[in-house]
Amino acid sequence: MSMREAVVEVTRGPVVESRHRGIVAVVDAAAAAAVAMGDVERPVFARSAVKLMQALPLVESGAADALGLTSAELSIAGASHNGEPAHVDTARAMLMKAGLSPDALECGTQWPDRMDDMARLIRANAYPTALHNNCSGKHAGFLCLACTMGVDPAGYVEPDHPVQREITAALSAMTETPLDASVSGIDGCSIPTFAIPLARIARGFARMGTGTGLSPARAAAARRLRQAAAAEPFMVAGTGRFCTEVMGRFGERAYVKTGAEGVFCAILPERGLGVALKVDDGGTRASEALMAAVLQRFVAKDDEERVFLDTWAKRPLRTRRERQAGEVRVAAETLAGLGRGCAATGSPVRNAARRAGARRPLRPASPATSSTREEGVDAARAVRIDRNEVRTVVRFERASNTRRRRRTPTLPLWEGRAAERSGEGRRRRPPAAVRRRRTIARGDANVCHRPHPRRQPGPARRSRAPDPGARRYWSRGRATLVPRLRRGV
Repeated sequence: MSMREAVVEVTRGPVVESRHRGIVAVVDAAAAAAVAMGDVERPVFARSAVKLMQALPLVESGAADALGLTSAELSIAGASHNGEPAHVDTARAMLMKAGLSPDALECGTQWPDRMDDMARLIRANAYPTALHNNCSGKHAGFLCLACTMGVDPAGYVEPDHPVQREITAALSAMTETPLDASVSGIDGCSIPTFAIPLARIARGFARMGTGTGLSPARAAAARRLRQAAAAEPFMVAGTGRFCTEVMGRFGERAYVKTGAEGVFCAILPERGLGVALKVDDGGTRASEALMAAVLQRFVAKDDEERVFLDTWAKRPLRTRRERQAGEVRVAAETLAGLGRGCAATGSPVRNAARRAGARRPLRPASPATSSTREEGVDAARAVRIDRNEVRTVVRFERASNTRRRRRTPTLPLWEGRAAERSGEGRRRRPPAAVRRRRTIARGDANVCHRPHPRRQPGPARRSRAPDPGARRYWSRGRATLVPRLRRGV
C-alpha cells in the first residue's frame, strides 16, 4: 500500500529544525510490497548500492575460481571502502593475481576517507593512488573479469566495452528493467550508471537473497557474494561505517550497502525481502537512519538488537564541545508506516534497561498522614519501583526552626569545586585554611595577622618584628603565604 513519503527529522533542542524526505520500498521476490512509502516507481540512480549485482559476472563466469579470489577479495569487489591500508592491500592483491599493476585502474585517484590514513600518507611523503579510491575493489574485479574473458582491459569503463556489457546485462536481468542510453549516466568512478525504479531495485535484491527466478549458477554466485560480505564486513566499508557495523552484528541475516546521494539497499534472506530507499536531498545521515529503522522492523529479534540499531536510527547532534544540541531521528509517522519499530514498542533503550533490572528514578509521593511524628521532624515518603518489589524510602525534613539535615552524598574535592563554580549541587563548606584566609581578607580584628613562623623562609624567621605587609600577602592564597621582607634585611 502506498503511503506518504518517509521523513527524517533533525531537531535542535525541542524544535524540529529541518526534515529529510525520501522513498522506501520493501519488496519480496514476487514483487509484493511489504512497505511502499512515497513514489517507489520513480527511477533513481542506484549508484554504488548495486555493486553486489555488478559483481555477479565475476563469480558466475568462473573468473573468481580461476584466479583463486578469497572471501576478502570477493567482499571488496562489491565495496565502497575507506581506503584504509587493508583495503589498499586487498585490491592490489587482486590485480597481482590478474597479472596487472595499479596503473590499470581507471577509477581515478582519491584521498582516503579517514584523517588517520591521510596523515599516514603525508608523514610518509606519499600521495594517494587509484588503490585508495573507494571503488578500487570493484574496478579490480572488472579487470579480473576482463583478463579471464581474454579481452583487452584498457577502456573497461566505457559502455561498449565487453566487461560493461556483461555488467549491464546482469543488472538489467536482476531488476527486470531494460537499460539503455536513455536512462544512463556516468558514475563518480567513471563507469555507466542507470536510473531504475526503486521498487524494481528492491525486488532484484530480494531475488538475490532467495534465488527466486535465477539460474542455478547465478543463484550460487549471489549466495557466495553475500556470504563473503558477511564473513568480511570490514572490506565492504571500513572503520566506523554503517555497512560494516550492521553486517558485523547480524552476519548473513542482513546485507546492507550504501550508495551516493542518499541511496541504501539491503537483502534480508530470512524474510525473503529486498530493501531500497532514496533520500531526496542525498543526505547520508538520513539514509542511514531510515535503513536502521527498516532493520528494526524486519530483522531485530530482541531489545538488545534494537538498542544497537537505535544508535543509528536516533543519532545525537553535538557541538564542537561535545554537548548534545539535538538529534537526527526518524519521524513518528514514518515509524508508524514501517510497522512495529522502535516507536511502536516504546524506547528500546528503556525496554532493555528494564529487562536488565535497572531501577526507575525516585517518584515523590504525598506526605505521610500518620500521627507518628518525631519532635521537629515531618516524615515524607517516596516510592521506588524496582520491577516486582516496592521499596519505601523515608525522607526526613526538619521544621523551619531546626537546621535541615542534608543527605546529599559528598563529592570528591575537584567535583565539588566544579559544582560550586557551575552552580550545580549543594555548596560544600570550604576547608579551614580557606575560611581562615577569607576571614583575614575581610579584616576581622579578632584574627591574628602575623604569619606562622614555620611558613616563613629562613631570613624572615630571624626578623625581630612582624611585617605589616604580611597580612596582604597571606590573603592571596597558599602559594604566597610569606611575609613581605623589609628592605635591607
